Amino acid sequence: PIDRAWTLLGLARVAFLAGDPSACRELLAQVHATADGHAPLAEAEALVLEGRSLAAEGKTDLAAQAYQRAVHRLSAIGADQSAAQLWFDLADLLTGVGMDEAATDAYRRAAVSTGLRARVSTTTLAPS
Repeated sequence: PIDRAWTLLGLARVAFLAGDPSACRELLAQVHATADGHAPLAEAEALVLEGRSLAAEGKTDLAAQAYQRAVHRLSAIGADQSAAQLWFDLADLLTGVGMDEAATDAYRRAAVSTGLRARVSTTTLAPS
């Protein structure tokens, strides 16, 4: 099932690049059904491609949900650096469509995924 999931993912990428979103989504559904928890990296990559496909169609909310599911899948297997990269990608997507508050949250989550924390709390700063 693992090799088949990766092969289907490759075919889904081809469909995406060829501009065929319905074929891409159909293949991504097959990736998830085939992997069924046995290939979490392939499943996460499939969710990223799903997010890219949805974003290309202007479905930002659904794209963000796909990215978040991918992040959670990667975090569950300890791939925190990859999860952080996805948070950054999501933040960029959200910034591009004017969802600045959600983008800021995604940037914060990216930092947390890498272990970064603020050295100075903003609540301790005096107002100017």
